[in-house]
Order: sequence, then C-alpha cells, then structure tokens
Amino acid sequence: MLSQAPGYNKHATKQHEDGKHLLTKLDIRQGNYIIDIGCGTGNVTNSIANAVGGNGLVLAIDPDRDRINIAKTQYLQPQIDWFEGSLDEYEPQVNETFDFAFSNYVFHWIENQTAGIKKVVNLLKPGGRFAFCCVTNHPIFIKDLITPLGKDGEKLISSLYYKNKTAWKELFTKNGLSINEIIAVDGYHFNDVESAMIWWEVTTHGLFAKHKLSSEQMITIKNKYPGEINIFEEEILCMIATKK
Repeated sequence: MLSQAPGYNKHATKQHEDGKHLLTKLDIRQGNYIIDIGCGTGNVTNSIANAVGGNGLVLAIDPDRDRINIAKTQYLQPQIDWFEGSLDEYEPQVNETFDFAFSNYVFHWIENQTAGIKKVVNLLKPGGRFAFCCVTNHPIFIKDLITPLGKDGEKLISSLYYKNKTAWKELFTKNGLSINEIIAVDGYHFNDVESAMIWWEVTTHGLFAKHKLSSEQMITIKNKYPGEINIFEEEILCMIATKK
C-alpha cells in the first residue's frame, strides 16, 4: 500500500490546529516532561518541544513508521525522544513519569482503551494533567463513504473503537482522572466532496481509498453532497483532566 504519511502531513491541518488549541489549555513550562501519544508527523510535537525547551523532554509515540520518519526528518530538537510503536508497546523506565500527557485524535484507534487510560494515569505524576481529544462516532457523510466499499469498508469500521461522550467521561473518572474542562472545537469544513475524500483517505492510513469507489458510486455521493461539506459538528470530545 502506498504510504499516506506525506498526504497526512499536508492535509491533516484541522487535527493539527485542534491539537495546538488544546495545548493552550495546559500550563506548559520550560523543563516539563510530556508524553505525546500518537504524534503522527510531529506537527504538534514540535510546538510541545518548543514549549518545554532544551531542559524539558517530549516522548513522542506513534506506531506508523512512515509518519514518524517524516516527523524525525522535519523536527530535530534534541528534547524530542521518538518512539515507533503503540502506547501499549512502550515500556517506561523505572520511576519514569510525566508532567503532562497529550493525545490528539488517537484513542478512537486504540482497541483496549481502558488499558490505555490506565497506562496514561500511571505515567503521570501526581497532579499531572492529560489533554485529550478524540472522535466519538461517524457522521452520516463518513458512513456514506464507507458503506459502498463492502468488505474494505467493514475493515475500516472494525479498526475504529468509538465511545460516546458519557462513556469516555466515566472511563476517565473510574481510572483516577478528574475532568477539569470540556474544550469546544469547531467541526471539519471542506470546500467539496473531493477535498473531504482526500482528507479521509490520508487520515485513515489509506483504509478508505477513493479509487475503490465505482464511477456510479462516486456520482451518487457527489449528487447527495453537491456543495461544501461540514462534518464532526457533534462527534468530537476534547477534555483536560488531572490525575487525582
């Protein structure tokens, strides 16, 4: 499969903007230690590294080799420690803890979310804060892109692990996190179907691929969505929480 990492680096601007907005809700200082879970191509990691400075540390984790290789090439700050792998695969050093944890549009890709949240809590110092943003469900437009793909669409759906907002809040509070703030973010806006499809393809690592749609299916989708596309108006949850 052709790597979608360069396209993600170019087109995932909304994810990057939301991540940087989320960072403004944290009181990051020079010398802080932060874990960035799902760093992607490093766009937000770079902002975190600049905030903690040379005396701080950013542990940037991502399982996508192509994305993290782009990140390593683009951002050379010595305070960034890149780890290719999942949160589950990361083995912390003895007594390794962080002032902040950050995860932007990642946890809906993690199957064992309870274990993931518990690991975040264990990695945080007492009173450490967790900045979190994820998607809670598919909007109708995304469902209309996925359904025509048949088994390929089913594969994509099976790789996403959605929880509703109430379930996420309960998962946090049951595992040692106190929710401080729910962050409002705007939905995603695209000028047309084509640009929305490009974004969805690079976001899903190519699990959705526009070329797999037949010409008839493309016509049907374009007829249903002839103008601007506005999605994820209600399906995004961003929170700041503190380790109890």
